[in-house]
This record gives sequence, C-alpha cells and structure tokens, in this order.
Amino acid sequence: MMIRTTATLTTAALVLTACAATEAADDTVTPAGSSAAATASTTQLTRDEPISRPFEVRALAQLNQPWAMTFLPDGRMLVTEKPGELHLVTQDGAVSAPIEGLPAVEDCGQGGLGDVALHPDFDRNGIVYLTYAEAGDGDTRGGAMGRGRLDLDTMRLDGFETIWRQS
Repeated sequence: MMIRTTATLTTAALVLTACAATEAADDTVTPAGSSAAATASTTQLTRDEPISRPFEVRALAQLNQPWAMTFLPDGRMLVTEKPGELHLVTQDGAVSAPIEGLPAVEDCGQGGLGDVALHPDFDRNGIVYLTYAEAGDGDTRGGAMGRGRLDLDTMRLDGFETIWRQS
C-alpha cells in the first residue's frame, strides 16, 4: 500500500510539474519554479515548430469588473459584473443594457454578483442560476444562490428566487 501511495504521489508531482512548464525566450521548455542552478542541470526540450493555440484571444467588449460568463444556445453570452449587473453580449461585442430582475447584490471585497449558469433544459424552460453575495444582519455578508426565468424579449429575469443561502 505504501509503495502504491508513493508511486501515485510521485506521478502526480511529475504531471503537475510538466503541466506547469514555462516557455523560455529560445523556445525551450523549463519546469516552472526551477531555480537557475536546477535549470542548468535540467535537460531542456526544444520545439521544432512554434506553439499553436486552438483559439484566438481578442478584446470583445468593455465591461465593469466582468466576473463570469456562459454561452446561450444561440452563441450570445450572459456576463456577470461583480457590482451586480448581468448583460447579454453578442459575438460582435455589443453589450446590452443591464438585465432587470436580479437580486440585491452586496459588492464588497471578493463578494458581488458571481457565477451564472444555464439550467440543463434552458432551451425549454429559460432558467438561469446566479450566485451572489448579499447583506446579512449587522455588518455581515453571505453567499447565496438563486434562479429565475430569463425573458430575452423583455431583457428581464422573472420570478427570481433564492434557493440557497449561507448560514
């Protein structure tokens, strides 16, 4: 049992080291966190061709502290802003006015409007889930999760209800 645990931990450490490799200027790969002395004695791998990425990175829209996003079935995105707004963003970068019907959000430190997720049957029911920080008793705040039905014609989250609250 001890040998299996040691082998598993060693393998995990090697995988994490390999996954955390950094690219050097000469297109070699050096394990992240390596010191200069350790790097000098480490065998360096050379790439024959430039690194290709399976995606393109480009600025799409200007938002106020965007926090999370999810894609709608038609390719548009719902994007949360930490201060408490939810927007619909098109593939062209057009940003809607804030969607109405969201809960009161307490924007403080790490807290604010957090994640957004679609119900697995969103196409049929239009339900969207949100996580957020809300004010508590006195000067306290806590996490909460709720859901409502998104009406894209009126740009409103209808019937929003809190389904979980930190206690």
